[in-house]
Amino acid sequence: MHIAQAAAGDFFDTKFCSSLEEAEASLRFPGSAEEVDLIACGLHFDDGRMYELLRFARSNEKTRPIPFLCVKLLKGRMTPSMLDSIRASSEMLGAQGFLHFPEIASRHGEHAALVIFRKTLYDLLEEGKCPSNTYEGIHFSESIPEGIRHA
Repeated sequence: MHIAQAAAGDFFDTKFCSSLEEAEASLRFPGSAEEVDLIACGLHFDDGRMYELLRFARSNEKTRPIPFLCVKLLKGRMTPSMLDSIRASSEMLGAQGFLHFPEIASRHGEHAALVIFRKTLYDLLEEGKCPSNTYEGIHFSESIPEGIRHA
């Protein structure tokens, strides 16, 4: 099971897109943007086209208000300055947040990281903003399916 699918679980109606063209089409057609409450996009989406999707979402008045979460799902070494650059670029382009799943999983365990991911999605839907980077007060007792794989 994909990490994003595990985080979304049965709590959200989801549509997973594997290409920029598919994602844009999901937002472009009449009525489609009104059905989207949140966009969560992986850093490596469609060979690194996350910023292109973010630009597209922010360029259209119907999709501009939809919260956009950038997510690093893949394990892989990045320097702190690279991560700072990704966070800053995402914010400058209009994303409401950046979630570094492997870092959270290494600190708190994969189960807790999935709960944090899900809580971040809830917070974006409810408040239009991400929670702070502190994870105190989040309960880790939620059930997360076995067999989670990294994308």
